[in-house]
Amino acid sequence: MIDLKITNDGELVIGPNGDLELVTGDEYLAQEIIFRLKTQLGDFILDPTKGADLEKYIGQPNEPLIHAAIENDIINAIRRDNLVLNPKVLATMIRESEVMVLVEFPSIENRERIIQIVSKLDLREGQVFARVKF
Repeated sequence: MIDLKITNDGELVIGPNGDLELVTGDEYLAQEIIFRLKTQLGDFILDPTKGADLEKYIGQPNEPLIHAAIENDIINAIRRDNLVLNPKVLATMIRESEVMVLVEFPSIENRERIIQIVSKLDLREGQVFARVKF
């Protein structure tokens, strides 16, 4: 698996030699999962079925039933096209209108390593912020 490298803001990364940088392996999986977390269904013109569609939770109460629905949507988005078969996803309240989402999956480069993506979903604005721990 290989793709163009993008920043957290969705901008292409240009290498020191002026060429576009590429991502592979675990970095590719992490980047793709974050992309799916931040993408709404129908927004990505090359594949309108890609995305977790988390904006639909704007204005929803920050409670366990909503957390379970968020987890389910994320799992479905990640499992789509077998990107990661058995991700672990946990959503929990961190502030009145913010949900912390932890996504864990095994490394494809080192079976003993677990990759973690920690993200925050703002239920007022629908924004998703994420970071990766390799």
